[in-house]
Amino acid sequence: MPPLQSFFSDADDTEVIEISDSDDETNTDDERTRRKLTALFEDTSISADSESSDDEVLGPRTRLRSARTYRDEDARSIDSSDDTLDSLCEALAEELHSLESPEDLALLYPRKFSTSSALGVALPCASEHDVLNEFIAMDKKNMIPSDEGDFYEFDLEDFSVYRSPEQPSGFKGQYENLVTVQTSKKTEQFLVDGILVHNGNRRPVRCALISTVTFGELEKLESSTTEGQIWIDTVHSSERKYYYRLRKPAAGYREHWKQFLWVANLCKYVIDFLKVKGNGVGLRDFESTFWRWLNHQHGENISSWHLQCGKKEDFRPWICQHRFFLWNTFYGLHNKHDAHSLWNELGVFDRPDNRKSQSKSEKTVVTPQIGDQFLRVFPRWRKLQLLEIVQPCPDVKAFRQQRIHKWKFPQKLAYRQERYFNKQRTSKAASILENTKADQHISLKPFELIRKVVIIRLGNRQHYELRYAFVRWASNTSIKVVWAVLPSSTLCGSEKDGTEYPIGNELFFSDQCNCEEISIQNVVRIVNVSVFSDHAKASESAELFIHCLFREKEDSFITAIEDELICYCQSRQSKKNAQSSVTRNSDIHYPKMKVLSLFAGGGLWDHSFTCSGYAEIITAVEHDEMAILSHRANYHYSRDTQYKLDSVNTVLREYLTGVGLLNHVDCLIAGCPCQGFSPLNRHPNSEGALRNCTLLANTISYIETLMPAYAVIENVPRMIERRSPNEGKQAICHLVALGYQVRKMILRAAKLGGASKRERLIIIAAAPGAVLPASIDEISEPRACSLTMANLSPVHNDTSINILDPFHIPISRLHVSLQDEISLRNVVQRIPTTPSGMSLSKAYHHGHLSPSQNTWFRSLNAKKQAKGSKSYGRLDPNKPFPTICTKIVPKSDSNGQLMHPYEHRTISLREAMRAMDLPKNFLLIGSMSQQYEILGNGVPYSIGAVLGRAVGKAWRATLSQRGTDCASSNLNEAQTPPLSKPCSNAAEPRRHKRAVVLDEEDEEDDEGAMAPPIVAPRRHKRAVVLDDSDEDEGDDGNDSDVVFVDVKPVKRNRLV
Repeated sequence: MPPLQSFFSDADDTEVIEISDSDDETNTDDERTRRKLTALFEDTSISADSESSDDEVLGPRTRLRSARTYRDEDARSIDSSDDTLDSLCEALAEELHSLESPEDLALLYPRKFSTSSALGVALPCASEHDVLNEFIAMDKKNMIPSDEGDFYEFDLEDFSVYRSPEQPSGFKGQYENLVTVQTSKKTEQFLVDGILVHNGNRRPVRCALISTVTFGELEKLESSTTEGQIWIDTVHSSERKYYYRLRKPAAGYREHWKQFLWVANLCKYVIDFLKVKGNGVGLRDFESTFWRWLNHQHGENISSWHLQCGKKEDFRPWICQHRFFLWNTFYGLHNKHDAHSLWNELGVFDRPDNRKSQSKSEKTVVTPQIGDQFLRVFPRWRKLQLLEIVQPCPDVKAFRQQRIHKWKFPQKLAYRQERYFNKQRTSKAASILENTKADQHISLKPFELIRKVVIIRLGNRQHYELRYAFVRWASNTSIKVVWAVLPSSTLCGSEKDGTEYPIGNELFFSDQCNCEEISIQNVVRIVNVSVFSDHAKASESAELFIHCLFREKEDSFITAIEDELICYCQSRQSKKNAQSSVTRNSDIHYPKMKVLSLFAGGGLWDHSFTCSGYAEIITAVEHDEMAILSHRANYHYSRDTQYKLDSVNTVLREYLTGVGLLNHVDCLIAGCPCQGFSPLNRHPNSEGALRNCTLLANTISYIETLMPAYAVIENVPRMIERRSPNEGKQAICHLVALGYQVRKMILRAAKLGGASKRERLIIIAAAPGAVLPASIDEISEPRACSLTMANLSPVHNDTSINILDPFHIPISRLHVSLQDEISLRNVVQRIPTTPSGMSLSKAYHHGHLSPSQNTWFRSLNAKKQAKGSKSYGRLDPNKPFPTICTKIVPKSDSNGQLMHPYEHRTISLREAMRAMDLPKNFLLIGSMSQQYEILGNGVPYSIGAVLGRAVGKAWRATLSQRGTDCASSNLNEAQTPPLSKPCSNAAEPRRHKRAVVLDEEDEEDDEGAMAPPIVAPRRHKRAVVLDDSDEDEGDDGNDSDVVFVDVKPVKRNRLV
């Protein structure tokens, strides 16, 4: 083990440590702490106007104003005597000597646990009670204070703070930082050893139980440090109304004390800053304003302090990580919180209603059409009564009709579908094909077949296949066709997937190869089909209709354009024949796309989706308070964003019933919870997992209600793979039935410039009147995680405060299990760093564990013992990061590959943030487990950025294509009532419309004024190609009526 100084260096590269029980900290613990603070806030017995209350609250009141920092409402008490605690420490020392290495004992524990005194040769020491009696007897003059502000105190030197042997955790006896002592739970106990000094008399004390931590110099603006003004009181000293002023720490505790002083000084500066500002201070003020004030106030006096944090000027990360310490100190002074928004932004108060826990048991709100369709396909949802069907009010129906008209949606679902399905739910389109005789022959002149839909026999009369086809050209002997397919031959309605397409009389054009001519003798039937129509027209005696093209190679549905109905193998050449070119007008500026974010989480996707400047989040819905506070902290520059800390079900119910305001949105993005679909879920058919899956139906209900121009859904690939019935494909069925153009993609972060192997299923939907973004090419080579972590300083397993980078602390501390007689810290030290990718099971099978560790390993379950187990697995430094999940479980056999490739610890939070490609200034709020859960629920920044760019460029191409009307209406929507007079009829899709082709080179400045482009509308548009010369676009092989936007991978973030 390296010496302590290797982890606690001086000045310019200090790695600051505060020992805390971070890996045992849970959301429940954090909520308990907040409940205690809230209870204190609401306690009417503590009055800010009462002098007696102030005396009771503030503890030692000095002329240099101080504040008592709370650990609980009452001082801690203990039944154990000093002698009992001494005995427990001696017993603990014996156990630690058999489990811990000498290096760890010297580094992490007081000397009494690592020297001969631990083995029963302890120096004589009087009890704290006796020492207090002796010193108080000498201190008769202080029994009557000379001034109201004075208090009784003794100096404490050569001190060290550590966890009690009665501490219910795996860190008994270890050094602990006073920041942790101040913010810990009531059940946690901390002891102090040291030498009490009074009038030249020195007496050692041991195992004194700490009650409170207090420090002064607060709100004294001329003072630049709290050093020399820090006190603690113990259970015994508080009974005698004495405090211990902390002077010089013990040698082994010196670095811990140094780190606490840094945080204490930060706390003083923050409280001074709040006093100067008076009120209205928020987290954003600590991005730069705080430092400018602090530097002006103290200048060179704080240069050493500033050097320890790397001379950073943005102090928001430290404010977020030490939120409870700051709040406890502030509340001890003022007993109020309403003057500053900072405390609410940091989430230090407990909310009366926990929306996150409530939403786990509530029914999923859906619209009637969605409810009817999904309950038919997923009967278990009906059996478990998981859905709540809510009828939309008249205003919502009118709003929806407006959107349908604006974006030219077809009205396929407006026609009753019962007559197009038989009792066995076989569609009419499938029945016609089944009932066609293969030996029929049609006697028609060739020209009578052109633009007709026919059924063609392929193969011989014994082994044949019947297929629909649209005739493009005919001669006396042969025809050329565009193949048409049933929905079940696309992503919709496959029997294998257990899904059902809700439209029974619809066919789809296909891009399957149609290069070869077909004998006219193979035509066995002509079917009356309304072509390029959203319904079967009675005037044509039509049985079926067809208006959409399914591109099999791209897994996409697009609005069909007759002139562009060619097969995939012809599409590359066709694209090269685009003739028209329009020079970009640099004076044209486009409005940003207004985005509604569902399941917004901590804002990883939202932040990356909008980073290129094409879009802005106007509403974010999330039920997790810490997640939405993190979202707000990173999106604070947008004053128009509305945050809804609530369930998506509650918000949709309000929308549908007219209670909530229904705003116009251009795009909806939704990262539905993936736990129900995840392969790590070992109970996928449980009620909780199925309830989780129903939230996809809720998302489709939002889309059906708001009818945005764009919708983007992300989840794990398994949502659309190897599931029957398949929720993901059923969602695609409904999107296509609504009239959306849809593209399905699987994106890998490592192939887009990202740092992890994380894969995401992406479903993009675009209105018929909008441009569908192109598929995204994965052209980046995977990045090794060792490169991602290359410039981060080493940290120790027990680092829990890092002043240089507050997020660079291990996500879980390896502890000592006295019950199992094992030190996990020692175990991991025995897992080799080479060859790469070693784990606990591999270390065992290669003979690297000690005999006692081998015995412990054989007591684990079979999955953890398996050779392929990932339990305590090291990252492979030559490969990308594995997927960041929501739980920190290093011992997991499937998700335990969390150990650093070279250091003997888990990865740090900063390293996990880099695995998600987050910018260095991204903030997370909450406990360690909450912050890691936010990361695990997020979308890698690399994926979100390329999606935002692709959809944003398609949005601008849409505005350019549609001209003034679209852009102007988009600008005016924010100023008009969200519900206005509806249009009675939706416009029928135009039949002849050419494509706007937007190349990658045509990338305008992401910012810019919000003025619409002025383009004269033309009845017959030809292809418009917007070219630039700053990027080199290749041929993507797409030929379509829509704009295909090719997107480069996001640039790699600079390492912190």
